[in-house]
Amino acid sequence: VPKPRALQDRGTDVPLTRRLLRCPPELRTARVREALDRPSPHEREAIELASRAGLTVAEIAERLGAGPGEVHALMRQGLQLVRKELNRTLRREPV
Repeated sequence: VPKPRALQDRGTDVPLTRRLLRCPPELRTARVREALDRPSPHEREAIELASRAGLTVAEIAERLGAGPGEVHALMRQGLQLVRKELNRTLRREPV
């Protein structure tokens, strides 16, 4: 089974990060904000605690009153939604 590429959907696609960086800064900021609104409040909180506060999974689990497995699932699902939204919005308009 081939390993999925972290930043590419298909071998011929331009990586998501490259498409995003081609956007003007104002448009890029708006698209990222829109994408970050997609996850549920719990998913968003787990993502923000990990990315902005730099907390470990154990610390996030303690704050959320959840187990580490649930924190991993929340972050994975939330990040998948963010990526899906970014892909959708970046394909909507050529950059």
